[in-house]
Amino acid sequence: MKSVCLLFGFVGLCSAASLPSYIKPCKRGPKLNQCSIINGNQAIPLLVKGDSKLKIPSLDPIIVNELTIRENQARNIALNLTFKDLKIRHLSSGRLVDSKIDLEKRHVEWTIDVPRIAADSKYTVNGRILVLPIRGNGNCNFDLDKVKLVYTLDYKLNRVKGVDYAVITSTSAKFSSQNLKIHLENLFNGEKVLNDNMNAVLNDNWRELEAQMGPPIAQAIAIALKPIIDRVVSQVPFDTLFPK
Repeated sequence: MKSVCLLFGFVGLCSAASLPSYIKPCKRGPKLNQCSIINGNQAIPLLVKGDSKLKIPSLDPIIVNELTIRENQARNIALNLTFKDLKIRHLSSGRLVDSKIDLEKRHVEWTIDVPRIAADSKYTVNGRILVLPIRGNGNCNFDLDKVKLVYTLDYKLNRVKGVDYAVITSTSAKFSSQNLKIHLENLFNGEKVLNDNMNAVLNDNWRELEAQMGPPIAQAIAIALKPIIDRVVSQVPFDTLFPK
C-alpha cells in the first residue's frame, strides 16, 4: 500500500492506493503546508486531465448544468441572470500559493492564483443596470483576469472497524479578480447598437457585476469538487491520508 498526497484542482488531500508516481506523500508536522504546496503544484496539471484509476473525470472545463443569480435591488447592477450549460475553463493553470491545514480543528484552506478563467454558456437575463433595463437570451462568454481563489473545507472523522476515515462536512469558495470582461449576445432581440452599448456599460461596471456573479460561481465550483473529494477520502484511512 502506498501513502500519497493528492492535491487535485483546489484540494490537498492524501490517499492510500496504487497511484501514479506524480502523486507524492506529505507527512504531518511543521512542513505539511509547505509540502502540500510543492507536491500539489506538481500534481495539479496531470490530475485535472482526469484519472480513470482514481475515477476522477476531467475538470477542465468544470460544467455547471444551471446557475441562477437573483436580482439585488440595493445595487446599481441588479440582474436575474441564469446560465445553462456553463463551462468554466483554465482552472488547471492555477497555482497553489498558500495552504493552511489544521488537523486539530479539522479545517483546510487553500489559496490558488489563476491567471485567467474563461467561461461560456447559454444565458437568460432580465433586470437593470443603473437606470437602464436589460433583457435578452442567447450565448454569452466572460473572462476573469488574475483570479485569487480561496477554497475551504471542513471534515469529521468516522470510525469504521476501528479505523478513522475523513468525511467532508462542508466546502466553500470565494474569489476576487483584477478584471471581468463579459459579452452577452442577442440583448434586446439582437438590436446591435443597444446590444453593444449595454455590453460596454456592463464592462465599465465590472466590479459590481463581479460582486453579484462571483459568489454563486465560486460556490458552484466548490459544489462540483466535493463529490470527487468524497470519493477519495471515503476509501482511505485518515492515518494514511496524513501519515505521522
